Amino acid sequence: MGNACYYSVEKLLSSSLLSKNLKVRIYKTVILPIVLYGCETWTLTLREEQRLRVFENKILRKIFGTKRDEVTGEWRKLHNTELHVLYSSPDIIRNIKSRRLRWAGHVARMGESRNAYRMLVGRPEGKRPLGRPRRRWEDNIKMDLREMGYDDREWVNFAQDRDRWRAYEGGNEPPCSLKASNWQPAHSTTNNCDCRSRPAGGPGSASPNEKHYTRDGNFVTLRESPSIANNAYLAP
Repeated sequence: MGNACYYSVEKLLSSSLLSKNLKVRIYKTVILPIVLYGCETWTLTLREEQRLRVFENKILRKIFGTKRDEVTGEWRKLHNTELHVLYSSPDIIRNIKSRRLRWAGHVARMGESRNAYRMLVGRPEGKRPLGRPRRRWEDNIKMDLREMGYDDREWVNFAQDRDRWRAYEGGNEPPCSLKASNWQPAHSTTNNCDCRSRPAGGPGSASPNEKHYTRDGNFVTLRESPSIANNAYLAP
């Protein structure tokens, strides 16, 4: 389906009449939703992740075209690092992990009467077949959390705190005050974290560019919005 959608708009992506920003919007609004449909429930191996990266890089090379080499003066294809710098958005694997974590937190907070929750916490009866077990969906969740510094098997209990879980949904390592290992309220006197919220002015006031984490999952600075940043909480 992804390739069929790509080839249906291939002429638009290679057209010189459209800007690169418009082509990127076409990719995000037409191709990406079809490719990532139902990705919240996918169980991906490393090989499958690589195939998805190759697919996205093929489209990005079609959008951004070639580049003249500074040394030889010949035209060449863009390297992967150059593509992602020009794209300046999370890659397709990061999108999948973010959506998968969002769905995992939603399922973990469901009631015990919901079938999705039963499938998550249930344990089937019987014996496993010989050989290495196949990778499970829950294994992907644990691997995603481990990449961001959370190494705890009881992630279902951790997901009950919606604000802390949302800090991990973005796919990046959350602020240290929202980490599962050393989470404390922002007003606690025992929290020595440098990124916790402090009132502007006076000793220990925050710098204008210091980032603060708000409940809605955004980062604000004193320069951008002093009133919001001063009242921002780093923890619920």
